[in-house]
Amino acid sequence: NPLYVEYNITAPQNIATLAANNYLYDIAYAASASTNSSLGARITSTSGTGGATDATGLSIDATANGAATTRGLKVDVSGGTTNYAALFNGGFVGVGTTAPTVPLDVLVSNGGGQVPAVRMQDNAIAATNNGPQLVFAANRNTGGMTNMAAISGVLTDVGNLSYQGELIFSTSNGAAPVEHMRIDHSGNVGIGTNGPTTLLQLGQGGVAALPGILSLASSSSGL
Repeated sequence: NPLYVEYNITAPQNIATLAANNYLYDIAYAASASTNSSLGARITSTSGTGGATDATGLSIDATANGAATTRGLKVDVSGGTTNYAALFNGGFVGVGTTAPTVPLDVLVSNGGGQVPAVRMQDNAIAATNNGPQLVFAANRNTGGMTNMAAISGVLTDVGNLSYQGELIFSTSNGAAPVEHMRIDHSGNVGIGTNGPTTLLQLGQGGVAALPGILSLASSSSGL
C-alpha cells in the first residue's frame, strides 16, 4: 500500500481541525498494472480481550447548520464491468434502528397511518409497463440461485394527471417468472388475465368478461 498510517489511541481524540472545504485525508491510488487491484483505504477494528467492549470499524457523525444538506456517506462508483456501491459480508443492516434483527431492518417512526419505508424507482424514459420489480430467488439442486417469483409495479398510463399504476404478481414453472395475477388501477383483480374488468376475474386468455363482481372466462368450466 502506498500509505500506511497507524494511530494507537485508547480514548477518542481530535486528530485535526480543518478549515471549510478541506480534507483530513485525500487518498488517490492508481494500480501500477492492469493485473493489480487497488485499495483506497482499509479499516480494521478489534474489540478488547473477552468481548466486553464493542468494535466499530467506522463511525460517521455529520451535522449541517442552516439550510445545508447533511450526507453521512456518499459513494460514487463507475468504470468497471461490474460496479458495487457496497458489499456487506455478514452482519445485519439497520436503517432507523441500532438493533437490526434481520439482514435488512427498516424502522419508521410516525404518529400513525401508513408511511413509506422502502421506495423502489425506475428511472427509464416514461413508457407504459415500466416500473421496478421485487424478485424472490432460491437455490435449485444444481442450477444455483434462481429467480422463482416477483412482484412488479408498473405504469399503464404515464400522463402527468392521468397516470395509473398496477401490481403484477409473477411465478415460475420451469422457466423465468411470468405474470399470473394482476391488481389494476381500479382495484380489479385478474387471475389468468392481465385486463380484469370486474372486481375479481378468473380467466384464460383474452375471453371477454361480463359486468359483475365475479366472472369466469373459460370455455370449459363454470362456478
